Amino acid sequence: MQLCKTFSLWLAAATLLFSICRSPVIAAPGDNWARFRGPNGSGIAETIGVPVEIGPQQNLIWKVECGPGFSSPIVIGSHLFYTSFRGDERFVHCLDATTGKEHWSKSLPKLRNEAATPPAGPANPTPVADESSIYVFFPDAGLACFSHAGDERWKIDPGPFQSFHGVSSSLIIEGGLVVLLVDQVADSFMAAYDVRDGKPVWRIKRDDATLGGYSTPTLRGIAAGKQSGETRTEIVVAGPTEVAAFDPHDGKRLWSLPGYTNAPVLTPIVAGDRVFVCEPSFDANPFKFEMLLPFDKNKDGKVSLDELKPQVQLYRTAKLVDERSGNGDGVVDPAELEKAFAGFVGGGGLVAIQLDQVDGQTTPRVLWTYRKLVPNIASILLYRNVLFFINQGGILTSMDPGSGDVIKRARLNHGSGYYASPVAAEGRIYLIDTDGKLAVVSAEAEWNVLHTSDFSESCHATPAIAAGRIYVRTGKSLYCFGKAQ
Repeated sequence: MQLCKTFSLWLAAATLLFSICRSPVIAAPGDNWARFRGPNGSGIAETIGVPVEIGPQQNLIWKVECGPGFSSPIVIGSHLFYTSFRGDERFVHCLDATTGKEHWSKSLPKLRNEAATPPAGPANPTPVADESSIYVFFPDAGLACFSHAGDERWKIDPGPFQSFHGVSSSLIIEGGLVVLLVDQVADSFMAAYDVRDGKPVWRIKRDDATLGGYSTPTLRGIAAGKQSGETRTEIVVAGPTEVAAFDPHDGKRLWSLPGYTNAPVLTPIVAGDRVFVCEPSFDANPFKFEMLLPFDKNKDGKVSLDELKPQVQLYRTAKLVDERSGNGDGVVDPAELEKAFAGFVGGGGLVAIQLDQVDGQTTPRVLWTYRKLVPNIASILLYRNVLFFINQGGILTSMDPGSGDVIKRARLNHGSGYYASPVAAEGRIYLIDTDGKLAVVSAEAEWNVLHTSDFSESCHATPAIAAGRIYVRTGKSLYCFGKAQ
């Protein structure tokens, strides 16, 4: 039995590896971590020297205080960037990645109020960098570009926004364009801006949804022709109504798979001609009508839009429910709410999508779907031909990416949940929960815990790994860990 299981895992891994190798893979050049979750959002660093044991007193190179914000640090060359907020100011910071010394800090003024669900706040989206510039986005202060030396190059305001939880998707760069995805309750869009001057190049309307979407796009490289050897790139997006790909030059939709996502947060993972997406799966409507009853002022068992107006986020969702699933009478009742969230029931989960090429066209199809104990915030990790994911309860699962079969599942802790996504380097996976408890596990199908530590601070930001060092942002501090030189 064990021999058969081992051969099955080997065959699945070999099949996936062949699939990956025959298609171009998008990766950041050099040893950088220049966007959310590093090279193409994979969470994987191709670097050496990252220590196994890290903690407040272990392999610490430097530590600095940092302002509040859940955006992740990014590293390009010798520069480390992160964003924060204080009062009505929004900040972008540049540190020396080697020493932690601050090179500069620039502020952007708050332009308006933007709603966000705690613990989220104004500095949620992670910036993105290229060889000359850093691009930052604050929903209430706009999109801006600074040189690595701190000179402001341009600034625009794509808002205001109509999000439920708060705009959280992070920026990406492709083909000289910085791309912003805003999936929300109303006026959803994706837009691309010229990195040189911030001028809009294209903007496409996207589907609005009852809770919106919060996922960050990923890039996929694909052969442009059988003979030419050329490749093209597409933007892969997990949205509230579809998983789809778009041409980065003009925003044209290239392929679409509807019906498998409702309110995604996790970043899609691309592996050659396969895409993995994930969001929670529910047995019942997660948005109960009882949540609205406290606002039923006249106690008639229904909730009017007028009663909800002071509750901006609930009002936005209720308005969409009334328009799309109700009769447009300005009142929401239980039946209308159940109809609006019907797609959440029995849907979602971890979905493996195969992208078949037929006559130059991409046709997506679902290979398998898995819906038990999947995460809802921390993204999945595909590393060394094994899928890893950690759910809010602290249960870590390893899985065969070819079949969706679970290999090992065990609880890492008995504490709080996970907002920070797992990251990996040198055959190890680093995971940190919202209480600051960190675990390092071996990146094997039958994984084992190698090290644990406790930062005793809240943590919501995903760590960054570059040039043999790992950077951890907690609620109060930014740490750099590495081996002594």
